[in-house]
Amino acid sequence: MKHTDNKKPKNNFVTGESQFDITCVHGHETRLFNLGKEQYFACDQCKTVTPVGSLLSTWQFENEEIWDANYEEVKNYRYIDRAEYDMNKDT
Repeated sequence: MKHTDNKKPKNNFVTGESQFDITCVHGHETRLFNLGKEQYFACDQCKTVTPVGSLLSTWQFENEEIWDANYEEVKNYRYIDRAEYDMNKDT
């Protein structure tokens, strides 16, 4: 899904109809992953990450080794708070 509005978005994430519908305004693929009990979306091309809460129980099937690896992948990404990308709906 690409952001087609002529106004510049405030960042690269846009929410859709549900909490799981988070896309990049540039059309890049986003991915969902766990850091402990919390889920996050990341755009690897934009190097951004945003929290979405504790929506799924998939963390129960993972361990600290997986979470550490997930953290290492995104530790230098720009963190975007949910309130910041929800503002894109108005642009």
